[in-house]
Amino acid sequence: MNLDTFNWRLRVLQSKATGKLPALPWSHLPKMMAQPFEKWDYNYFATSLSDRSVPGMVLYETPVGRFYGRQEDQDSIGGVIVEEICRVYERPPVAVRPGDVVVDLGGHLGTFTRVALDAGAKLVVAFEANAVNAHCFRTTFQGEIARGEVVLVESPVWSEPCTVHFSGQGLVGQIADEGDAKEAVRLMMWSAN
Repeated sequence: MNLDTFNWRLRVLQSKATGKLPALPWSHLPKMMAQPFEKWDYNYFATSLSDRSVPGMVLYETPVGRFYGRQEDQDSIGGVIVEEICRVYERPPVAVRPGDVVVDLGGHLGTFTRVALDAGAKLVVAFEANAVNAHCFRTTFQGEIARGEVVLVESPVWSEPCTVHFSGQGLVGQIADEGDAKEAVRLMMWSAN
């Protein structure tokens, strides 16, 4: 087992020990820790709450916060939560620091946006081209959007501004040969130097 894999499993154990994974029984941990991540039951990492305030959506409780999604999103959001617990997107020297402006490409339901805000980002600009994901994201972050801490751009990102075809459901959305026609935006990078 490489050092990253060991550290990721340790972070999951720490999350359980600190009460952040109440749905995951202690008795399941030894078998789970012995398996590859792909074989884990991700439903333990995102449990649905009984919230009927937003018709057609489910509110999920996770170790990094609450997120609205669809009934069929439980497994995918659980898998993404495992990635967030394990900090797979944080590779020194890349990390979110207090005061950063963060770009979230493929915002999905907002897990990385939540992690970035919790790390002190002053602004997160999230791009999500899937209309249903964007609706869930907007519902989850309505307060942060109103305060100007989060901006949601409902467009795909491409190498140039143009019309592209976007397809996919849930976590898997992509520019493809067929799909819904969407106006893509291009990100311009700049440096203060």
